[in-house]
Amino acid sequence: MRHLLLVIFAIFITCSAWADHDLDIYSFDNLFIFDTFTKNFQSRMFNVVILNDTAKLKIVGQVKTQADYNVDAYSNYKNYLIVLLWNRVEIYDLINPTKPTLVKFFSLQEHESWPGWGRIIKDKTKFLLLSTKTTAELTMDDNIANWRINNIERKKQLHEKTLIKSNFPAFNYGLRDPNSFIVKETEKFLYEIFWETEEIEKYKRAHKKYLCKVRKKDKKVISNLLLGEIIETGGD
Repeated sequence: MRHLLLVIFAIFITCSAWADHDLDIYSFDNLFIFDTFTKNFQSRMFNVVILNDTAKLKIVGQVKTQADYNVDAYSNYKNYLIVLLWNRVEIYDLINPTKPTLVKFFSLQEHESWPGWGRIIKDKTKFLLLSTKTTAELTMDDNIANWRINNIERKKQLHEKTLIKSNFPAFNYGLRDPNSFIVKETEKFLYEIFWETEEIEKYKRAHKKYLCKVRKKDKKVISNLLLGEIIETGGD
C-alpha cells in the first residue's frame, strides 16, 4: 500500500515557504495578493503583485501580519485590503502597492465552531465576516475613525453561505490542472492561476502553483510567478 506524505518545502521568496488553502489569493483592480509564511513559519507575509500588461510579474510590496493564523478570506474597500484571520480582521492600505501598511485591526468574539469555508460578503460599505469561529459585521467609509465592528449571532441562514466552496484553484495531482483560474482579463492578456507537477525522482513530485500572464492571440506565457510549491513523497 502506498502511503503519501505531503510536506511543505522551503522555496523562492527570500527563504519563504507556502501552504495551500482555498482562499490564499485575492485580486482587485490591477493588484494581486497572495500570502506566504516567513522563515521557520514564525509569521505570515502578504505579497502584492501589480498586473501590468507592459511589465513582468513580480512582487512589488510585502507586509507582515500581526498574527500567524491562516487566512479565512480576503475582501477590499476601495484601496483597503481586508483580511479575515481566525478571530481578528486586519485592514491594509494599498494605495501605494510597494508599501502596504496596516492601518486598523479588530479582535472578533469567538463562538462555537461551525464547519464550512471562511467568507467575506460585501454589501456597499458593510462586510459580513464569516469564519468557523466568528460572525461579525464590519462597517467602513472613507474616514478610518468611523470604522466599526459588530459581533452578531451565528444563525443557520448565515451559516449556509459558508457551505459553498470557493471556485479558486484547489490542489491538483495532475501534471497540469486543465481548469486554470482566470484572475484578470485585459484586451491582450489573461492572468491565470494553475498547478503544474514535476517528477523529481521516483516517489517524489513537486506540485507548483503559478500566476501566469498569457498572451491571448497565441496563448503564449509571457511571464510567470511561482506562488508556492508542495513536495509529495511516498513509497510502497
